[in-house]
Amino acid sequence: MSRKVANLAKQLADVGSGTASFEVRCDLENYLLEELRSRGADEVIALLKEVPGLEIGGDPLPDASGAIYLRARIQNNPFSITLQLSSNVISVNVSPAEAADDASPEANPCHTWFYGIWQKLIETGALNYPENLQGPERVVAYIGILESEIMNGGLGQYLANTEGEYVAETLQLLKVVKATHTRSALSKAVGLKGRTETFGEAWASKARAFDELDAKITLAPEDLAELVAMQYQFPADRGPA
Repeated sequence: MSRKVANLAKQLADVGSGTASFEVRCDLENYLLEELRSRGADEVIALLKEVPGLEIGGDPLPDASGAIYLRARIQNNPFSITLQLSSNVISVNVSPAEAADDASPEANPCHTWFYGIWQKLIETGALNYPENLQGPERVVAYIGILESEIMNGGLGQYLANTEGEYVAETLQLLKVVKATHTRSALSKAVGLKGRTETFGEAWASKARAFDELDAKITLAPEDLAELVAMQYQFPADRGPA
């Protein structure tokens, strides 16, 4: 077994058991994202199948949105892998399973609500056109795209992949849900772009500055899913059941 596969196995096992740190998940998703970007979904799935003890279910064919949703299990711990490869979104998400039938009493209802909507938007293709959404779905789409891109490659990747198209509304939504730390970092990242630059050019030329902003988010991460849910699904006067 190669060192690459061995490291992948360890990281996936940590995700499946729920012990993976934010940094481990970022490292894992960044690695799979680069593989997806350079080699395609089929090669990523082939790589995952090399991991000893990893069982993969689900349909390996992309849905209408370009997303491939895989149910996986390692060391008897279930988790999900979503590969999104479309004209608007390139992302990888690896998450512990939070299916309602298997959820423990400690499962976070805010996460269940947020990521349930997120997965629906991926599966239906609606995530490709977030500007057409309304209400909580629109909020989940904009915040979810930001979160996914940050976890996969940071603020620079988010701005480069979207070319700043979603920035104004996302900054406003971050203010509404009181994600002040993330909003501040995103605002500073936007300010790194020169007047004649694209965001992709700014990311390439000011990589260290973007990395510093990413590090600040990593050191003090905000639970965006929970903040959105507490604002739109579980307001403070009611709270989750």
